[in-house]
Amino acid sequence: MNLCKPLPYTVALLLPEEAMRIASVYRKRLEGVCHKFEKNDTLHLTVKYLGYPSEVFPEKHVVELIPKICELMRPFIPAKVYIRGIDMFWKNPDVFPVAYLNVVSDEPLKTMHNLLLEKLGYMLEPFPGTDAENYRPHITISKNVIKNQVSRLKKLVFRSKKTKKRVLLLKNLVLFTPTSAYTILSVD
Repeated sequence: MNLCKPLPYTVALLLPEEAMRIASVYRKRLEGVCHKFEKNDTLHLTVKYLGYPSEVFPEKHVVELIPKICELMRPFIPAKVYIRGIDMFWKNPDVFPVAYLNVVSDEPLKTMHNLLLEKLGYMLEPFPGTDAENYRPHITISKNVIKNQVSRLKKLVFRSKKTKKRVLLLKNLVLFTPTSAYTILSVD
C-alpha cells in the first residue's frame, strides 16, 4: 500500500543557471550529510502550493486557473531575489531534515504568495504549515539529511552565512502538477 500523497499543484519560479551552479557547490559540501539530492531539473522556488490532485480538484481545474495566476503575477516577473548560503527545516524529529539554499530577500516572494492566497484562496486547499506567515521562500537541495549528521549540517549552515549574497533574476513562472509543468509567464 502506498501511503505517500501525490505532489501538490505548485506555482513556482524556475531557476537560472547561476542557481544550479550554487546548488552544485553545496551538494559537494553536503556529501555524507544527505542521503540524496534534488536534481537540477527539479530545483525551483515555490511561490504557492494550490492543493493536491483529487476528484474535486483535478488537473483540468487547476490548469483553468493559469490565466488568473498570470494576471496576478505579471507585475512581479521578472523577480529579483538574493540567496546566501544554506539553512535547514527540521520541525519533527521523526522525519528527515530538509537542507535548502537560503533566500534572504523574500518580500517580493511573500507578496506574490499572499496575493495568490488572498485572490484564489477560496478555490484552493489550505496549507497552514506553509501559508501566510509560515511561508518561507527557499530552494530545496535535499529532503533527506541523515539524522545523525544534523550537527554537521548546523556547522555548515553557520559557516555559509558568511558567504557572499548572490542575486538571481527569475523570469519563468510555472505550474507544476504531478504529471506536467505548464508555463504561466515567461519574460526575456
